[in-house]
Amino acid sequence: MAGFGSLDVATIQRNVLSLAQSLSEDKDIKADIASLTKSVESRFKDFLFLMGKTCKDVAIQVELLIQMSSTQDVNVTKMVACVHSIKTDIEESLNDFKKIETKTVELLTKCRQRLQEKESNKQQSKRELERVEKQHKELEYQRQVTEREICELDKAAYELNNRADTLDREKNQSESRGFGGLFLAALGVVAAPFTLGLSLSVTLAGGIVAGVNFNNAAECRGAAERARYSADQKRDMSFRFSCNMRVLIVEIEGHNRTIQDLTRQIAILQTDEGVLQKLIAVTSKFTDVLNKIDIKITSIISNVFEAGLHSNTFTLEQIATAGTHNHDTQNNEKFKKLLVEWKTLQESSK
Repeated sequence: MAGFGSLDVATIQRNVLSLAQSLSEDKDIKADIASLTKSVESRFKDFLFLMGKTCKDVAIQVELLIQMSSTQDVNVTKMVACVHSIKTDIEESLNDFKKIETKTVELLTKCRQRLQEKESNKQQSKRELERVEKQHKELEYQRQVTEREICELDKAAYELNNRADTLDREKNQSESRGFGGLFLAALGVVAAPFTLGLSLSVTLAGGIVAGVNFNNAAECRGAAERARYSADQKRDMSFRFSCNMRVLIVEIEGHNRTIQDLTRQIAILQTDEGVLQKLIAVTSKFTDVLNKIDIKITSIISNVFEAGLHSNTFTLEQIATAGTHNHDTQNNEKFKKLLVEWKTLQESSK
């Protein structure tokens, strides 16, 4: 039977102490762990003291029984008192460790529930992050399209103004030289074909140059003015896109921080979940030792009653088999069985 000496008490204590330092984000669990730590440390000290006392008491009983030559030498009162004292102490320690185990299981359940909550919150934050990133991407696309349209409108306004200036200059030159329109037309100067330097989109062209006579300076200037006005409107639109994007960036950063924070908290909880599981496993080893000792004590009590040692006036020789050596400890089977039980208990408590 494995004794208490096989348990790594130091490791258990280190694991328990590490719990109080790790769950900084969950104050309620941290408080529970602090309480559990205090109880466990106290129970471990009690366990060490109890096992030392039990070893000593059992060793004394074994030595006394070994030295006895006659069953009449058995001090019934002391043996019964010793057995019951050990059993009472063992049962109290068992109850203490079972309470610790119950509290540990409850805390483990609490940790797992908290883990589920944080995992759920993390997934929700990820979904929100995806939604906001999608909005940001759409706004960025709209801003880029708008910026391209602004460039087109600015260039159109510039070229339309240039066209108007060219028409005015040609007209002034025609009038000052007196050649008339026919001469300039013959030279291919007046009403030369005109196209914008870049293609406006259908929407832009419909609002800016639809129906414009590019050989009329006034109409060209009017179209240029409309192009500048439309470009200014789109600049405002692009500015609003940028403002909304900055708001979304702040939101994205917030979701990323939340996800990172939850990831860290989840990792802490997962670590402590493992420590709590180990604590349960180790606590069960303590209870196993105590249970085995309790079973052996119960067996000794049974043998004591079977031998009649529960009575102060009853001696082993009265229940021994007939014969000249019925009180001899070497030949009395009940006494030898009792001694084996005590020796086994001695081994169990080492």
